[in-house]
Amino acid sequence: PAPLGGFAVQLNKNLLGITNQRPLEVDAHLGPLQPGANVLEVLPLTSSPEKVQEGGSLSLQVAIKNTSGVFYFEDSILLTQCLLPGPPPMDPSEYPSRWGAKSPACQAVAQLPSATSPQSVQERLAAANLTVLHKKRIESSGADAMYCCGRLVTGEVLLCEVQVLPQGGRCAVRSEKLTTSQLLATALQSVLS
Repeated sequence: PAPLGGFAVQLNKNLLGITNQRPLEVDAHLGPLQPGANVLEVLPLTSSPEKVQEGGSLSLQVAIKNTSGVFYFEDSILLTQCLLPGPPPMDPSEYPSRWGAKSPACQAVAQLPSATSPQSVQERLAAANLTVLHKKRIESSGADAMYCCGRLVTGEVLLCEVQVLPQGGRCAVRSEKLTTSQLLATALQSVLS
């Protein structure tokens, strides 16, 4: 077997514009990779508007090239791993006006599994980088409502209303795009299960 060199990577356009920050540097660090050898290459990722593909799914397609050919891989992006940590992208007092400013046509609703408690739901939302800005009890339904927000790596702000009931719950998500709202609503079903 011959040594491998000429390593390169390309990520196809995707919903979140995820791409590599820099080229692979295997050749620059080691020269050709000798048969039987292995190397760990950490490739930082970023989000770029030029790599955003509107609509679609959270599929990430990657091509890796070297002197022996081109190899194609596909994996799913976990939307909750694409929410930025840190302070909330808005003051709690802004939530009602920002919710109202987002088109109801870009809203997705999903049923949620039974939750043990509103506190456990809030902890799981926080672990997914969704900040609960306000909570209230809805006496008529017995639900605990949480009004949350988060920011995607693309900079897009997502707004969520999560209602926790003893026998389950529901979430409503609004963003700039219906596809993003639908994907987050589906992701919340997993986060809160």
